[in-house]
Amino acid sequence: DVCAKCHSRRNVVHPNFHAGEEFLDFYEPQLLVPPIYHADGQILDEVYVYGSFLQSKMYHKGIRCTDCHDPHTTRLRFEGNRLCGQCHQPGKYDRPSHHHHPPGPGTNCVDCHMPEQTYMVVDPRRDHSLRVPRPDLSAKYGTPNACNMCHTKPAEDAAWAADHVTQWFGPRRADDPHWTPAFAAAEANAPDADSLLVKVLQRPQTPAIVRATAAELLGRYSDSESESARLKALQDSNALVRAAAARTMVAQRDNNLPGVEPGRVAEALVPLLDDPVRAVRIAAARQLAGARSWNLRVYEREILREKQAALDEAIEEFKQAQLASADRGGAHLVLSSLYQDLGNFPAAAEELRTAIRLEPYLPHARRNLALLLEQLGAAPEEVLTLREEEAEVLAHNVALLPENPELRADLATMRYILGDVSEATKQLEKACQLAPDQYGYRLLVTELYVKQQQWEEAERSASLLLEIAPDDPQAAQLLQGVRLQRENRKETNEPRDK
Repeated sequence: DVCAKCHSRRNVVHPNFHAGEEFLDFYEPQLLVPPIYHADGQILDEVYVYGSFLQSKMYHKGIRCTDCHDPHTTRLRFEGNRLCGQCHQPGKYDRPSHHHHPPGPGTNCVDCHMPEQTYMVVDPRRDHSLRVPRPDLSAKYGTPNACNMCHTKPAEDAAWAADHVTQWFGPRRADDPHWTPAFAAAEANAPDADSLLVKVLQRPQTPAIVRATAAELLGRYSDSESESARLKALQDSNALVRAAAARTMVAQRDNNLPGVEPGRVAEALVPLLDDPVRAVRIAAARQLAGARSWNLRVYEREILREKQAALDEAIEEFKQAQLASADRGGAHLVLSSLYQDLGNFPAAAEELRTAIRLEPYLPHARRNLALLLEQLGAAPEEVLTLREEEAEVLAHNVALLPENPELRADLATMRYILGDVSEATKQLEKACQLAPDQYGYRLLVTELYVKQQQWEEAERSASLLLEIAPDDPQAAQLLQGVRLQRENRKETNEPRDK
């Protein structure tokens, strides 16, 4: 935990950390989500070791950073395989019968178990999740693997490497059942993602940071199975899991929107205001901030009233966490959302204006301010100007990162709000090309084709949607409806209305 203060990709929970204090009272590591990590938890962006190490069996067996590194210089205590030989028997593992390679590359433990990635051209870093190579997962989900970092001939693909691993070690893997199928399904918005995530969350031998990620990803789903799993996770023995689950307890504000029944949120989260770990307390407080406006029963209001002092204190802790990054616009976006829930709309608007002033090209600040001012009855011209500026910001960001599908989907949403359905459709189609397995993007663009009565394009798009999710009844119904409309058009010989 002392090393993690610097050697982690993390959010600030509270300033003034001192060595020996609870890490989650001051920081919270970034969970295993793209574009930070690959779907199997391997390093993708710069994550600075700690989040990777939390996934490892070594961490869970009590190994510390200082067992391998000098704490003052960070240098390795020993060179080569002798370092691993402190714990692992060289006679068993440092032999061709284990690594199946002739002397040279591939015989160092780190070659297979800590593959390297170079950042900023000159800074090679090893993945500290210390995992077994899984080329079989690469073949299915496109994740990297150590084998194909060396074996790069056309015939030596992931499937080829997976076959060799099976020949050497058999079909079973020590880390199965793996969480990659669940995280890959969630990234693609696949219909079965929620049930896969529930299984990951409920598997106690899975690393806590993985289960915390599963809990957070389950926040996208509102079915009873996912809700029950998240409610149970609030009592998990690991604080990282409790905090992640607390962040997903969004109270339902509208019957047509996903969320948890407000009374259940209040009953579930109020006990966490007394949690010994600050990261958990502020996660619970953030979700309870808007509870004054919820339609609660008498006894549920009484539960909140009894803990009002603890709630106010935890909300103040949450504010301090954001103010630790007050030089960044994102912190003010978060504070604006908090003030809206607390009913302080002038403060919410001021936070958004501060975010725009600090980072003029920050997406969503103008969009959120336009929506807030619209609700407060501001002049339509001011609202329109903000939305047009937001569209310019998003277009600017798309020009900088043209291969980012999420940015294009955001731009599509704003163009649609501004009434430019054609441009919205164009941007969503490009997002679908960049992320062909993303169910949500394909569903939205199909619905836009339907809205424009472009039946040929709608049928093509609905067919692709069904390919992404062949068992999804919504996709099947949409395709059936589009085909019916197209047949009706042919029979009546009506001109296509664009």
